[in-house]
Amino acid sequence: MKQGIGSRIQRKEDVRHLYGRGNFVTDMMLPGQSDVAFVRSPVAHARILKITKPPDFEASVYVRDDLTDVGAMVTPNTVPGYKLSAWHPLAHKKVRYVGEAVAMCVAPSRAAAEDICELVDIEFEDLPVLMDAPAARKDTSVRVHEEWADN
Repeated sequence: MKQGIGSRIQRKEDVRHLYGRGNFVTDMMLPGQSDVAFVRSPVAHARILKITKPPDFEASVYVRDDLTDVGAMVTPNTVPGYKLSAWHPLAHKKVRYVGEAVAMCVAPSRAAAEDICELVDIEFEDLPVLMDAPAARKDTSVRVHEEWADN
């Protein structure tokens, strides 16, 4: 048997998955367990103007301002020129890419959580999209992170 990157390895889980006997985290149900689904940004670059939680589900929908005890992650790096940026678990004031999580909905099942997501209304103010990295470095009028002098 060859070793190293790209070599075949014997996988122990294949047989049970191929015959439908595999278990996944989503297969586990505990008493009183809730599930979560996320409302994600449909736009690449925009300010979040307003998030409206659906009536009767306010307690099931969480946005960044609801997570006061959850701090942003900041990952230092020793690479020259690396800029620190805070990453919030939910978008904070603006979205920076399509699919960024903006709100989370909690319900007794995944399907119910997804149904609540459909009721959340978010108003965005579109911002110019940066599609070309070299051009984005030169154009300082549009910034992914406003606190930086450049992109």
